Amino acid sequence: MTFDIKIVLDIAISMFLVMLVGYFLRKFGIIDAKVSKSLSRLVLYLTQPVLIVMSMIKMTFSVETTKQLGIILLVSLGVHTFAAVFGYVSMRFMKDENARKLSEHSIIFSNVMFFGLPIVQSLLGDRGIAWASFFSVIFHVFAWTYGMIILGRGRDDIKLSVKKVLLNFGTIPCFIGIVLYFISGLNIPQEFLSGLSGLKKALDYLGGLCTPISLLVLGGVLTTLPLKKLFNNWKIYYVCFMKLVVFPLITYAVAKFILNIGDEMSMFTLIMAGLPTASLTNMFAELYDIEPGYAATSVGMTTVFSVATLPFVVWIAQLL
Repeated sequence: MTFDIKIVLDIAISMFLVMLVGYFLRKFGIIDAKVSKSLSRLVLYLTQPVLIVMSMIKMTFSVETTKQLGIILLVSLGVHTFAAVFGYVSMRFMKDENARKLSEHSIIFSNVMFFGLPIVQSLLGDRGIAWASFFSVIFHVFAWTYGMIILGRGRDDIKLSVKKVLLNFGTIPCFIGIVLYFISGLNIPQEFLSGLSGLKKALDYLGGLCTPISLLVLGGVLTTLPLKKLFNNWKIYYVCFMKLVVFPLITYAVAKFILNIGDEMSMFTLIMAGLPTASLTNMFAELYDIEPGYAATSVGMTTVFSVATLPFVVWIAQLL
């Protein structure tokens, strides 16, 4: 698999620039704390679910593709399970409860859809979209189950129930997307599909709002922290190193040399594991008032550092 560093640079720079716009919008009062929280709800409850569904229905159904996607689900389950253990152990020493659980959350949840999807799409084409989309299924199941357990430590207002596990804004769109993927394998008249083109375009527009809104909120939250605090927090640097270097290299070694899942899928696993922290971490922190400044710094700094670390870990993996 050929890795083009320019792809990562382009994506990271564009994300940083949108974050910068959000920073100044909050700085000048165009976005305030109330608007920021409302935008976080908009992402979690509308634009992100739509993005999940749309990414899945763009895949072409086939038996071979379905087999590969089944393997991807297992790979994603393994990566997220290992990330949960790795995050718990590596952040256990932190005494501040909020910093510890946000750091754990940062380790587990990667920016698969916004950052990872364009990268694997450029490397694998439509197959990359399919793989990243199905990888995100387990991401969302974990985010609304174990992720909520992490954030709910010491909080009576964040509780997990069977209903929340099965019916939430992550699992429901994943289920809808999978159903529509299998329906696409049926012999549906082209005239019927053409009649849905307007609806599809409208949903594309809504899903497309997810990334820019998330980044605007993220950039805005950074204004709540002094610059000195942004760059002088050693915990953030530790999270970045464990998240972007140690974890992906260990994950790759397990996939390649122990599970022996093949070069292409092992490299895909490495890229998914080496992505920066998902903006979902900041969205939840903002929504539940769990030190959103620390969460935003984790997301922002891992995004900046990933410009260098992702090519680095891929280079190390290729040497291996």
